[in-house]
Amino acid sequence: MKQETISTRDDGDTGFRHVVVIGASAGGVETLCDLVPLIPPTLTAPVVIALHTRPPSRLGQILQREARAPVVTVTESLLMRPGHIYTFTAEAQPFFHGNRIMLEEYGDRRGFRPSIDVLFASLADVYGEHGIGVVLSGTMHDGTLGAQILDTVDAKMLVQSPDEALFSAMPENVIRDDHPDAILSIDRIAERLIELAGETTPARVNV
Repeated sequence: MKQETISTRDDGDTGFRHVVVIGASAGGVETLCDLVPLIPPTLTAPVVIALHTRPPSRLGQILQREARAPVVTVTESLLMRPGHIYTFTAEAQPFFHGNRIMLEEYGDRRGFRPSIDVLFASLADVYGEHGIGVVLSGTMHDGTLGAQILDTVDAKMLVQSPDEALFSAMPENVIRDDHPDAILSIDRIAERLIELAGETTPARVNV
């Protein structure tokens, strides 16, 4: 089958303008299990999750048990769909090309896998002000540089309240070194994503 290529965004065909990228590390699985049930399948944006992990990763299976929206573990290039949640293993770094998720093999065995900074930078490059970044529980500093890049293109940046996070370092680093639009509880993050991206209206059935 011929592989589809895409060089520019095509919002009309895909049905979305915004893309959500959520970054997390230590404590991220537990936090995501609280967040994903609150993300409706009617959200008019794809939700892409970068969680530091090692192969093999069962994140997609774990989240699918909790989620209302479909959860896809990305193993090859694919076209994103609104109302879907995308996760990754540690074998390759995801980035955006048009409305497609692409994967690039790691040349350097060191560093965070997948890198939140790299994915945030790609979000800024492709989606600009329509990007929405979220940083949840985690240690160390991944996500801080990416948040700063998102700020330069007027994208939205949401951070989990450090008081609520299981591990507060990642949220605290973003808050200290960036200017997030909001510092929120998990419940309010879900509500804010819906406010920013919008929801589709279910079709009315005439009887």
